[in-house]
Amino acid sequence: MHWRETLEGLCWTLERPDETRALYIGIETTLTLESVRSPTGPVVVSFTGTIHGSGIAEGASLSGRLVARPPARLVYDGVFASRDRPSCRLAGEKHFFWLAPLATATGLQLSFYDDANREFGRGIVRSTFATDVRYLLRTLRVSGVPGVD
Repeated sequence: MHWRETLEGLCWTLERPDETRALYIGIETTLTLESVRSPTGPVVVSFTGTIHGSGIAEGASLSGRLVARPPARLVYDGVFASRDRPSCRLAGEKHFFWLAPLATATGLQLSFYDDANREFGRGIVRSTFATDVRYLLRTLRVSGVPGVD
C-alpha cells in the first residue's frame, strides 16, 4: 500500500525569523504488513520525497524515516541537500491527542539542522489530510493474502 503525505505551511531561518516563506513537503512510502508490525519496538518506515522552502531548500530530494512511538507519537527524520548547505536534516514530531484528533494528526512543527547539527531554521506545516486519505483509498491494494489477487 502506498502512502503519500503533503505538508504545506511556513518556514523561516533563525538568521531572519521575521521573514516567513512558503514551505511544501511531499513524501511517499510503501507500507507492507511487515513494516507496520513490530512486536519489540517502534514501527519504522522509510520515505522519499521533495522539499521546497525559500531559504531552506528549493526543490531538493528528501529521504528519511517515520517512526511511530507509543502511545501516540509520529517522528519525522529526513535528510536533504540545499544550495547553501551540502547536508541538512529535517526533524519533527506529531503528537496525537483524542480531544483534538484532526488538529493534532495534521499539524507538525519542524526544525532544520546543518551538517554540524546546528539548527538553522524552523517550520510549521499542516497535512492536506483529506487529499492524502483519498489517494490512500484509491491506491489501496491487498497482496500476499491467499484468495485475494
